[in-house]
Amino acid sequence: MFQEIGDKWNTLLSKRNLAAVYHHRKLFDTAFNYLDEAERGFTEIGGLDVLPSIYLQYGILYADTNEPEKAKEYFDKAISLSMEIGNEYRAVNYSKYALNTLSKFEDIDTKVYEEIAKGERKVVAVVSIKEK
Repeated sequence: MFQEIGDKWNTLLSKRNLAAVYHHRKLFDTAFNYLDEAERGFTEIGGLDVLPSIYLQYGILYADTNEPEKAKEYFDKAISLSMEIGNEYRAVNYSKYALNTLSKFEDIDTKVYEEIAKGERKVVAVVSIKEK
């Protein structure tokens, strides 16, 4: 429907949501495909505020497909970008997700996530200002 009226933003949000549905159904390849489309699209249109949630979804999806290193990579991207755009609240919550999701993997160090989630480590944003 959103595609038919040229609403790219909501079309991409729908793809992100479909990725979550297919993930829940354990149709991981389809979930990755929809997430890839959403990531590409939001990157193209500058949807920086949505990209951290997409990276979080990637992290959870990679953990559920038993790829903890890739999961950690995407959790780190979600947290870092959240801070870059000035959303510390989101970064702390994403640290909690990362901690809960990755704690089942013995070979993954989750100490940083635990420290951020508990407020023992301050996350600092690096904000880039682009000139026109």
